[in-house]
Amino acid sequence: MSTSILLKNSENAKVSAPNNRYPKRAAFEFYPTPPEATRALLSVESFEGDIWEPACGDGAISKVLEAAGYQVVSTDLIDRGYGAGGHNFLKSDTPLAKNIITNPPYGTHGL
Repeated sequence: MSTSILLKNSENAKVSAPNNRYPKRAAFEFYPTPPEATRALLSVESFEGDIWEPACGDGAISKVLEAAGYQVVSTDLIDRGYGAGGHNFLKSDTPLAKNIITNPPYGTHGL
């Protein structure tokens, strides 16, 4: 079974129904990054310019980056109420910021 997601650019994506093929996986591979992981990254790296978080989910990474003073462009394929939903970064020709920081899902979701 699959669910069709209409992306903002009118592109249809087929997404496997949640918990259908891999019943022990979270729906659409949604595993928010713990804030400690992003803070650990920022303790050893700094970034010049805006940051694009292309798999922002509920904003877990973006919120930590913003709290650290960075300007963040947040997008995701699935709209989870944070950032711009309907954006498939794997099909983007141009990055939306100078830096990209993300923890993308590793499943294909039938795409």
